[in-house]
Amino acid sequence: MTNSREYAAKWRDAHRDGVRKYHREYQRNRRRKLGVALRGPKWTPERQLDYFLRGYYDISLVQYNQLLNKQNGGCVICGRKPPFGKFKRLSVDHSHITGEVRGLLCMFCNSFLGRIEDDASKVSRYLDG
Repeated sequence: MTNSREYAAKWRDAHRDGVRKYHREYQRNRRRKLGVALRGPKWTPERQLDYFLRGYYDISLVQYNQLLNKQNGGCVICGRKPPFGKFKRLSVDHSHITGEVRGLLCMFCNSFLGRIEDDASKVSRYLDG
């Protein structure tokens, strides 16, 4: 006579698809009874961008689009409009100290501002000649 564990293991191996189907249906029925969604909403590119903006800058995609419309669809400094090669949207300019969003910048102005933000006197020295 075989051990009951061995028998159960052999039975599960022989009926693997049926066991999986049973467990899948069991979980679905359990979630329906509890009122839990079977699956969350799909991760669309818009939803991913909204999640990113909320996490990094504490603004929603709606607020980003409002800011973009307020800036006429372009960079707040130079007015360039996306896309810029592989970059398809404007960068969110924010204060690293307070976290306050100041506007949307093209990749050129954003990198320039990042280089001079620590010392604004660099710009005046450059402009003075």
